[in-house]
Amino acid sequence: MNQYNKDILEYKSIKELMNLKKMQVLRRKNNLTQAEVAMALGVSASSVAKWETINTCPRAELLPTLADLLHCTIDDLFGRGKEETQ
Repeated sequence: MNQYNKDILEYKSIKELMNLKKMQVLRRKNNLTQAEVAMALGVSASSVAKWETINTCPRAELLPTLADLLHCTIDDLFGRGKEETQ
């Protein structure tokens, strides 16, 4: 079992697994506002803000569109990709 799988077993929720603080960096890197991301995904701007502060998570079906919008992979959203965001 690799380290990532071991880490997954220790997480209590998907919120802890997703590195959504990285989402904010990716959003800004792409010169997008929370409102623009929200409009593209059909959610409220407050939902995007909550994702970025890890209060809630996006629905699974939104992840491919979110990754496309932020020009990254779903793995990047989970902190598993090689995308450099800092």
